[in-house]
Amino acid sequence: MKKKTWYLNNTLKHKQVVSEYRRRNREWLDGYKTTQGCKVCLVTNPNVLKLYWKAGPLKGKGVWKVVQHGLRRIKKEVTECDVLCASCHRRIHAAEKVSK
Repeated sequence: MKKKTWYLNNTLKHKQVVSEYRRRNREWLDGYKTTQGCKVCLVTNPNVLKLYWKAGPLKGKGVWKVVQHGLRRIKKEVTECDVLCASCHRRIHAAEKVSK
C-alpha cells in the first residue's frame, strides 16, 4: 500500500524517471547496433538494424521489450544476437520458412 501511495503522490516524477531510463537504454542499444553494423551487408544505420538471435528467433520478450529493464539485462540479451539490417533479416527468415 505504501508504494501505491508514493506513486499517487509522485506520478509525474516517476513517469519522467522511467522515460529517461528507457531513453538511455534505447540510446545505448542504437549505439551498439551502429558499432556492430549488419553482419551481412555492413549497413550501420540504427534505424534499419535489427537483432537476430543466433539460435533462431527467441520466444518471449525481444530486446525491444527488454529496453524497459536494466542495461545489464540488455547487454546479456545482445550477446546472443547478430545485428542485421531489415532486408538481410527478412531474407534469413524467408530462407528458414522455405527450408521447413
